[in-house]
This record gives sequence, C-alpha cells and structure tokens, in this order.
Amino acid sequence: MVDRQVERKSDMTERSDDSLLVRREGRTFDVAGAHLVWKARAEETSHSFCFFEQTLFPGEQVPSHRHSYTEAFYVLAGTLSFVDGAGQTHRCVAGETVIASPEVSHSFFNDGPDIVRLLSIAPAAHQHFFDAIEEANDAAPFADMTHEQAMLRVGAIGAETDTRFQPTAAQGRSVR
Repeated sequence: MVDRQVERKSDMTERSDDSLLVRREGRTFDVAGAHLVWKARAEETSHSFCFFEQTLFPGEQVPSHRHSYTEAFYVLAGTLSFVDGAGQTHRCVAGETVIASPEVSHSFFNDGPDIVRLLSIAPAAHQHFFDAIEEANDAAPFADMTHEQAMLRVGAIGAETDTRFQPTAAQGRSVR
C-alpha cells in the first residue's frame, strides 16, 4: 500500500547578497488530487515563468487539457505515460523531457507501481490556474465534494484561467 501523504515542506528561502534566490524547499500545494511543491512562483521570477515538482502516486493522472502556452516536463523519478493530442501514448522515464506546445492537448498518468516525480516549467500564466484552485479550495474544500463535483469545478476554473480540459476528462482513468 502506498502512503498518499506528501511530505510537507516549508519554504526555506534565502536571498544572497547579489540577489540570487536560493530555495531548499518550496510552498506545498495539495488540492483536488494534485500534489505539488512550488520551486519558483511567478512573483519570484519577475512574472517570467513558474515551476513546480509534482508527485503522482500509482493510479493518479492529470486529465487531458490544453492552454495557450508551452509547458515543459522533466521526469525526475519513475515512469510516466504522456498522451498527446493525437491519442498516442509516450512512456517517459527519469531523465526524459516532454514539451507540450501551445494548444496541444496533453495528459499524463502513472500506471506503474512506483511513485512518479516530475518538474513542470511554464510561463507565469500557468500559476493562475493553481492559484484559482487554491482560492476555491479555501472557500469550499474539494475534499468535501464527490470526485465528479470536484472535476466539474476544476474544469470550470480551468476554463476561466486558460487551462481547458477536454470534455471527456471526467471519463477514463480515475484520480485517486
């Protein structure tokens, strides 16, 4: 059995005398089935980009979606399956990079027995989606909803923040 608790990490950040940001850990985001640790938020990069480390436990997935900007992924540990807009599955292992071009539908899932860790790097606009999800969770926790209710809410928030989920996103693999 896999322990689904993501280690809580404090934001141990310091600035050097020459204005470098040095972060040992980052702010944790663990909402609606997404387990992230922010490594750099937009406000720390002059709103140029953001990136986070994501953990996917066996059976977890990110449903098919697209946005108007490029998103890059770097697999840190495990094997992860990415599905592109044409429906082709690409199995990626630690050390491999995946780049989703603007408006290209993409999803990914962990169908293996091990925990997967990856980095997601994108323009600052990508952070708006996660910030909106976090705000919605503060107002009415996703944990109090059925899976279907939560995914409908995530889809509605995505539509407002340039992360458009495919209509079939609620079907298929379940998010645990």
